[in-house]
Amino acid sequence: MNSLADASEILLVEYNPSPLGNFWKLSDAVQHLVISAPHRAPPIRVLTVTEAQHAKFHNPHGYDLLELHGKNVAARRARGEFILFTNPDDVWSEG
Repeated sequence: MNSLADASEILLVEYNPSPLGNFWKLSDAVQHLVISAPHRAPPIRVLTVTEAQHAKFHNPHGYDLLELHGKNVAARRARGEFILFTNPDDVWSEG
């Protein structure tokens, strides 16, 4: 994260988490990564969109995950001046 750690935050959205108890909660997985990180990381907040909240969204196809709705949740709660949306399949490098 380099110098971004002082002026940024990481905001993660756990969207409609599995009701089955056999998956890690996103907050637990992230805490493990932050604790083992050798560098100073920016603060991390995890927002959860529950199944009940998910059921309130317009969802004509019955999808379990509404990606753009999750991004809207994050955008409305972000505290920074700039927002960068990324997905698990994006690749980042120092360069």
